[in-house]
Formats: sequence, C-alpha cells, structure tokens
Amino acid sequence: MTEAEIANIERHRDEAFIECARPLWIKPGWFGPSVGPPVMPLTWIRYHQLCGEQHAVLLPDPGAIDRDALLRTLWVLSPSFSHSRIAWRIYKLRKYLCALINRKQLQASLRLYIIDAFLESGASSSNNAPADSSFPASHLLGGIISCFAKLYSWSRRDILEMPIAQSYQLINTFSGQGNAAKGQPAFNAVEDRKNGDRLRAKRAAAKQSTEATATP
Repeated sequence: MTEAEIANIERHRDEAFIECARPLWIKPGWFGPSVGPPVMPLTWIRYHQLCGEQHAVLLPDPGAIDRDALLRTLWVLSPSFSHSRIAWRIYKLRKYLCALINRKQLQASLRLYIIDAFLESGASSSNNAPADSSFPASHLLGGIISCFAKLYSWSRRDILEMPIAQSYQLINTFSGQGNAAKGQPAFNAVEDRKNGDRLRAKRAAAKQSTEATATP
C-alpha cells in the first residue's frame, strides 16, 4: 500500500462520520471556485434506491449517461430527496442547467462519490474502479441489518439510514482489523479460532509423541 493510498484511507475515515451535506465537487473557475450541487453521504437505504431503479452510474462501464439519468441519481443523493413526483420534477428543472453545462463532471463526480463510500469494503480498488463486475448487491442488506441488530440492538430503520462508510468503520473496529501496511496483525474471532486450533493440534501431536516415547 502506497503513501497516497494510506492518506486516501485516512481521509476517508475522517469523513466517514460527517453526516451533513457537502458539495459534489469544488474546483477552480473563471469567476471563483466552481461548487457542485450538495449531496448527502450515501446511506444503505439510498443505495438500495439506486439499485432498485437500476441507475447506470452503478454499472462497471456505464459509458455516457444521459442528463435525465444523472439528474435522477443526483436527486436520490440530494438532501431534499423524497418520493414525491412533483418534488422530483421541480428539482429536475432547477438542476437541468447544471447537468447541461457539467454533464461529464457530474457523471465522474457521482461515480467517484459512490466508489468512495465502498472504499474499505473490497468493492473498489486503489485506482478508483470496482474490483468486481459491480458494486455489492442490495439483497445483501439482510446480513448488514442482522449484524448491527445483534451488535447494538439498532432498529432496521437506524441501520438503513446509516452511511455506508460508517458501517464499514464499525465492522473494521469490531473485527479488530489492523493496518497491514504498518505490520499490525488482524485480531478477530476468526483469526483467534485458527490460532487456537493450531495450538491444540501442536499440543496433541506433542502429547502423542511423548506417550509413544514413554511406551516400552
């Protein structure tokens, strides 16, 4: 793991528990900085919405996504998102100019924004591209809900509304995963069980060897 990758993970962990809206991008412009439309951290319920609507931004190679599809993705991630058709149409009219002028920037920023949420899940790699053919399937939410319900007795709604980046931070902390780049071992139930089985096997082998030696 390079220093840049470690710095990116540290930045990601610093931002994981910030639950307020933030601009999709901030870049230099002709008349001051260009600030993108605000988006909320990607939660499991909003990710489920994106999966259910089959948004092209989740595809491994989406190509050029049309403006209406980009605006719909932006709407699902926006602070004012609701299931009201009227609200969606008003939002679409207000942001249409942004999609018209910054379509490529909007698509790239939305893609990176979603990839960043899964940075430590194994669903994305260091070159900002999915390691597998797609992001995690939304039907795996049952396992996420069951995990946090058992750990913290949280409700289904609380778990679904938790930012995805937060959930992986909590899982990493609970499982005791260390930083491999710094030589820290992974202390967790699975590794402890493996070590215990290995030690028991060595004791059994030593006991058998001692008994065989003692037998005339």
